[in-house]
Amino acid sequence: MWIVYCYNKITKDYEILTKKIKNYVCNTRESFL
Repeated sequence: MWIVYCYNKITKDYEILTKKIKNYVCNTRESFL
């Protein structure tokens, strides 16, 4: 399954999102969960 992991520059953490948000850097990664 492929999902989008987004790096939140404010909280310095990764989150799973379904769409792009301005403060996030998004990359598609293969899910390992």
